[in-house]
Amino acid sequence: FSRPGNGICHQVHLERFGKPGKTLIGSDSHTPTGGGIGMLAMGAGGLDVAVAMGGG
Repeated sequence: FSRPGNGICHQVHLERFGKPGKTLIGSDSHTPTGGGIGMLAMGAGGLDVAVAMGGG
């Protein structure tokens, strides 16, 4: 989603892709900050996120 050098990933992705009412699942400890803009944002372990991305 972002090339190296564009900024801190959790902030860059929040600014570019964050929208109120959307769901965000991430393995970064800063993932819950998405709640500040009205997202349902949950932090999870890497394997849990991979399973969610795979549709499981």
